[in-house]
Amino acid sequence: MDRLPQELIVQIFSLLPLSLALNCKRINSRIAHVLSTRSFAKQLLRNWVHCRLQTPHAVSRFWLKCPIHYQYAYADLYLASMQSISWGSFNLTGCIPPAIGSLARLNILILRKNDLFGHIPPEIGFLVQLTSLDLSNNNLEGSLPPELGRLASLVHLNVSTNNLNGPIPSSFANLSSLVELNLSNNRLSSSIPPAIGSIKQLKILRLTNNELSGSLPDEISNLKQLMILGLAKNQLNKYIPRTVPHGSKLWNLVRCNITVM
Repeated sequence: MDRLPQELIVQIFSLLPLSLALNCKRINSRIAHVLSTRSFAKQLLRNWVHCRLQTPHAVSRFWLKCPIHYQYAYADLYLASMQSISWGSFNLTGCIPPAIGSLARLNILILRKNDLFGHIPPEIGFLVQLTSLDLSNNNLEGSLPPELGRLASLVHLNVSTNNLNGPIPSSFANLSSLVELNLSNNRLSSSIPPAIGSIKQLKILRLTNNELSGSLPDEISNLKQLMILGLAKNQLNKYIPRTVPHGSKLWNLVRCNITVM
């Protein structure tokens, strides 16, 4: 077996079902090496996935739960040309793979209302053409990756109703196209960063039901387009920044929120 050409090893073992092929890594170190390459993963997936590429079963089995080189191979073979992924309520279970960052053509990524867990992969920050990102209503945990701040074309960002914690990244100041930001129903902490005031196109800001504390930043007065503001169920001070003009639409929005905090 040690003397077989790598190409022949790929041909032989790619005829096996995926679970059996993965177990064959135990034969020897050379077999394990060949079976861990992305080229072998692509050949195996070509033989076994066929036309059921975007069914819940295929996505859960071949993309979310396989070793990382299989995840990248699956993305290269079947997802790389996609501009929109709308897999809301798709019964997906598993972690969002780092391979998501290789789908450079994506404009829309919707994975809401599934059973996704683990961290939001920082590789999502490579999807610079994204205009809409919705990861809401899952079981995601950990902090919001600062790499999300690279998504300058993003218009809608919704990660509500998860178990996310930590601060709101200051890199969000770079989300210059953002119109809607929904971070509600998590466990985000610390203060609301002044960077929020740099998102001047923002019309909807939902931060309800977190563990945010401190005062609203003076920079919130820059959000002159804001129409919907949710701040309830936090630990924020009941104080309207002096930079917000008294009686303005924004002043009334803030006032309505702090009276119910």
